[in-house]
Amino acid sequence: MFVQTEWDRGIFRLWTKGSAFCIYLKVFTDNIRERKG
Repeated sequence: MFVQTEWDRGIFRLWTKGSAFCIYLKVFTDNIRERKG
């Protein structure tokens, strides 16, 4: 059971944004590494 409060929603939104940012950063650094050879 998960209580959906404004606080929980805010934390979840921050968490998903952070995860997406980490994935983006990883892909970005991988691309740079491949370009350098």
